[in-house]
Amino acid sequence: MLPYTFGQYVNYPNVFDPNWAQAYYGSNLNALRRIKRKYDPDNVFRFAQSIPPV
Repeated sequence: MLPYTFGQYVNYPNVFDPNWAQAYYGSNLNALRRIKRKYDPDNVFRFAQSIPPV
């Protein structure tokens, strides 16, 4: 499954991986951060695996 998961399984939080966001979202992370900054600048919609605010 590695080619499809970027190295982590998205629905299984690995709190010990310091680079979890990149591992979960891969090359999509920067675009997702831009969207997060635009639509949720106050980080209202947050949970353990949500896109971290920039």
